[in-house]
Amino acid sequence: MNPKNYQFKAIWILCLIYIIFSKDINAQSSKYSIESFQDTYSELQEYQSIALLTEWNPLWSYEFQLNFPFPFFDSIYTRLFFDRSGWGYFTEDQDLSLFLMEGWSWTYDPYMGNNNPDSDARFAHVISNELQALVIQFTKARIFADLYEDSLDTYLNFQVWLFENGVIEVRFGETHIDGNPIYRPGKGFFCFTTDEGIDTNDICAPRMSIANPFDESDAIGLHGSYDDYEITGSLYSRLTVMPPIGWVIRFSPKSVGLFDLKPESQQIAITPNPVGSYIHLPDSNSDLTIFDSSGRIILEGISTDGKVDIANFPSGMYFIRTDGPGSPLIGKFIKL
Repeated sequence: MNPKNYQFKAIWILCLIYIIFSKDINAQSSKYSIESFQDTYSELQEYQSIALLTEWNPLWSYEFQLNFPFPFFDSIYTRLFFDRSGWGYFTEDQDLSLFLMEGWSWTYDPYMGNNNPDSDARFAHVISNELQALVIQFTKARIFADLYEDSLDTYLNFQVWLFENGVIEVRFGETHIDGNPIYRPGKGFFCFTTDEGIDTNDICAPRMSIANPFDESDAIGLHGSYDDYEITGSLYSRLTVMPPIGWVIRFSPKSVGLFDLKPESQQIAITPNPVGSYIHLPDSNSDLTIFDSSGRIILEGISTDGKVDIANFPSGMYFIRTDGPGSPLIGKFIKL
């Protein structure tokens, strides 16, 4: 083979590989957008302590009730599993839905006889801008197995917000990590390998991304500094520079309809409720979707004269969305 032809072919193959790889990395989910901006940070005043609820288990994982139907990608959920590493999921399959400051175990100080600890993980259900939200707050969170915790007093403060309209936010409080060799601005948090040192070849955290619970390739993430980043389609996108106090990273659903609903004003009046066989809707002949409490679609179709047969549904709670001439509506009902 002519050497020039061989070189040309090799270059062409490398370019093709680069194009394919780049397309895969940058093909982020079309269902969400990301914003990163300065705001303010306010700690929860009333809350429940995860340290107390888990009896100071440093490797905690907790099931949170959302108290509202939370739309995420193509489903609706009423609970969230979240743990000390910043990993959250919605299904029993332990999906990879939320990587929000994920990668390390953010733990709290050991029990010292204080039932109102300064170092804690906390949560509360709040109302913000007329929207219900679940807030999970990491308060003076320590880095698990930090070799420099005592000498440098390393800690982070941040919150994860889930709003009933589908918006997800990570809000940043005060951080005290300067001088700790585990963190290098522009890189992120390194991994420990032994009790004697840090592996500076491997970055562990923090990941900043969300993904479809049923298709992790349908993902979107922020990679880079909080104020100089790219939006990628990788679930393993990393935040490489920690933001200042008051910074917010927001994931917003692009879809209209279910995600844009306001509380109370656009709820479906479902009768009877609870119900045994048929539900009646105020609008006839509208497109509808019914979800079970885990977010799975149970029924899609068109209501006939506002009447829907749910006699064969298992007992439990369900959510319904209708799309008619006006604004989409949502509601919930109990099947007896």
